[in-house]
This record gives sequence, structure tokens and C-alpha cells, in this order.
Amino acid sequence: MVFVRDVDPAEAIKAVKAASEKKWITIRDQQAKEVNDLIGPKGRCVWTKRDGTRLDSTGENWFAFVALFTTKANQVDAVTISEQKITPYGDTAIETGRAVATKKDAKDPVWDVRYTTTWVQADGKWYLASEHQSPTPTK
Repeated sequence: MVFVRDVDPAEAIKAVKAASEKKWITIRDQQAKEVNDLIGPKGRCVWTKRDGTRLDSTGENWFAFVALFTTKANQVDAVTISEQKITPYGDTAIETGRAVATKKDAKDPVWDVRYTTTWVQADGKWYLASEHQSPTPTK
């Protein structure tokens, strides 16, 4: 038998959307201090980058994981989100969408991905548990 805490879906969607916005701002602005707030008190998150590389936020991979959010080479001027859909399942939510990052001095997007993010709620806050990105196919 499974017991899932009852979470109001509308409130969950609103809270996850706010957490997602914080994630993309953290990526855009390379805010290292915000990474811990995104992944929660247990510090566990798995991230599959657009090139297929898998990073785990624990152990020896911690610095590579944090580099996603702190390397100046990864800094962009804007991240545009579209096709965002958030589906709550109790204290877990799945977010899917498309993210396009641009720089003022670049003609083409720096990256253009489809993403799936898993969020979990703990202590009344939503945390990033997993993200998987795949390049958006060119037409």
C-alpha cells in the first residue's frame, strides 16, 4: 500500500513553476550559492546533460555538477522556456518543456533543449531531484 501526502494540484503547479523559474535564473546567472537551495537538504540530484553526460550531485561528481551552474563558459544572457507542462503526483511533480539559451553576441542559440525535470516536495518546498535534457532536433 502506498500513502501519498495530499497536495493541492493547483498549488503544486504554482510552486513548481516558481522553483523552475529559480532554476533557469540560477543557470542563466551562474549563481553557485543557489544550487544547494535547488537540490534540497539531502543534496541528491541526477542531471543528464544535452550531450548525454550524466552527473550526480553526490560524492566525487559534486564539483562537475556545480559547474553546470557556475562556469562562466556556461553563462548566457537569456533562457526562454516554452511548451512547459507541470503534472503533480502527490509530493512529486514532473515538468516537461523546451528551453532555448541565447547570448547577445551570438547569432544562433547557445543551446536548444527539450527537458524533463522531476521535482519532490520536502518540508513544504519543492526540490530538483532529476533533470534530463535532449537537444531539440534541427528542422
